[in-house]
Amino acid sequence: MFNKKTLISFLLITLLTTSVKAISETDSLLHITKTSQADTIKIKAFNELVKKVFHYDPQQAFVFSDSALALSKRINNTYWEGITRINKSSLLYHTERYKEGIEQASICLRIFSSLRSELNMAKSYNNLCLLYQAVGDYPTALDFAYQALRIAEKINELSQLANIHNNIGMIYYLLGMQNKSTEYFLKSLDDNIKSGNKQGMAIGYLNMSSIFVEKNELKKAQEFLQKALQINKEFNLNTAIAQCYTQLSNIQYLKKNTDSALIYINWAKDIYLQIKDSLGLATVHYNKSKYLKSSNIHAALEELIIAERYIAPNIDLQQKINIYSALSELYAIKKDYKNAYQSFHFANLLKDSLNDFEQKKKVQEMQIRFETKRMENEISRLQQITETKEKENTQQQNELKRSKTQQALLLFIVSALAIMSILLIAILLNRTEQN
Repeated sequence: MFNKKTLISFLLITLLTTSVKAISETDSLLHITKTSQADTIKIKAFNELVKKVFHYDPQQAFVFSDSALALSKRINNTYWEGITRINKSSLLYHTERYKEGIEQASICLRIFSSLRSELNMAKSYNNLCLLYQAVGDYPTALDFAYQALRIAEKINELSQLANIHNNIGMIYYLLGMQNKSTEYFLKSLDDNIKSGNKQGMAIGYLNMSSIFVEKNELKKAQEFLQKALQINKEFNLNTAIAQCYTQLSNIQYLKKNTDSALIYINWAKDIYLQIKDSLGLATVHYNKSKYLKSSNIHAALEELIIAERYIAPNIDLQQKINIYSALSELYAIKKDYKNAYQSFHFANLLKDSLNDFEQKKKVQEMQIRFETKRMENEISRLQQITETKEKENTQQQNELKRSKTQQALLLFIVSALAIMSILLIAILLNRTEQN
């Protein structure tokens, strides 16, 4: 059915081509930082370098970010300092330094509030949303998201609206509020379709696929996923491609097509190995173990042992519990009771932490339900005020038009009467002269 070697070779060539292109672009930007006479151009180049390299060399990305920040401070350019800090807060988010990221994003917000740069204020609020979401403070994250949303709606910035709607959807998704998450994921997808943002559309399709997997509507899930995969391949987005393959493997497994599931999960693994994504690799090996469990216990156990090696702080608690619980079960089957008990113990410790987290999450969910209603009412109120003002403006304009029309008509009548009077006088004078 599949020529695996050919496909893997193709993937490796694609990855290599993408890497060469990225290196070429990086060299060009580095050249600008060394040769440009304009400091703002250098700052912009440093910021672009941050975006280019942070996926594979975050430490170097921080060096570029610090260079941009130092230069913007040296020339006392507050705007570029703010832009640099926005990018740095994103970098800190991706490297899981959330507290520092919150500090940077807060400074950004102060800078752009003073500059009255609404777009960048929205970006700052959005970054704060992501950072607070990452530390599990969903109410604060949602509050920042809605503040970003108000600004983005005001300035009608579709790309920001798409990001914000997606982030709100993700918060609701994490809280298990499926209807609300679907609502906002669809809004985000619609924003990206309107703006023609294909990469954003791919994220939306992947999110919707996850929703339909949870609903066990696998056909719809796969349809959305294929759309996401097509776009991600078009733009050579390797992490996203691997995520799609992982999701495809899961769908195939749920359809009881284990062979296809293993093919897709191996494709995902090859990409994650190339980009050194520990979170992706942990997920891949856990899933692979699940697929192999019914046919090859020994191979399934080996996959779980590998998955355990990749366990890192950025893997969510439930995933860790799944790995240790599965390890305990397979060790017990192999009659390795010492490791079975140890894994069982780790799983229980994590479950206690998860229970505490779940309790906190329930409280947050209730708070968010209340806050969401309040925020939506506030947005509705502001929209009504805007609509009322627009109606008043329309009425005023209509009244002004009517007034101008009446004035014009009156002027016409007066002019006509004046002309008639002049003609009448002329006729009378003419008759008088004749007499």
